[in-house]
Amino acid sequence: MMDKNTHDHTVDLSGVRDRALLHARLQDSLGLPSWYGRNLDALYDALTDASAPLKICFTGWEALQESEPEYFDRFCRVLRDVESALAGSTFAFAQSPEVFYAAEKESSPEDFYTKENFSAAEDSAAEGSSEDIFVPEDISPSSLPAEED
Repeated sequence: MMDKNTHDHTVDLSGVRDRALLHARLQDSLGLPSWYGRNLDALYDALTDASAPLKICFTGWEALQESEPEYFDRFCRVLRDVESALAGSTFAFAQSPEVFYAAEKESSPEDFYTKENFSAAEDSAAEGSSEDIFVPEDISPSSLPAEED
């Protein structure tokens, strides 16, 4: 829920296999506003409208990544753009919120959110480890493809 006091969220994407269900789950899980248009442009607008940095841990994303790989990549790019626009915001994909927050707690944010850690997590995820954190690589806003609904 996007309340003004709490900006740490976990979004369970289990069972989400298409973009329509992704946007419905995001709206329900994050309490996105009624004007949210259920597309990636509207997601960017809704998330950057937050009054404070956001930290969102996504779980259960694998089915979406498998069934909609291009859209999933674009979704990740939008999250990176939100991180750039809303300083202090972080988004990660983890096997569980406990894994994400434990790994983050063991490091300072400057140490934890590094390309080396993300690359290591991505490599481990490719090897099938169950305790990995995947954070998509940085992409510039200019490389974001046009929205396709």
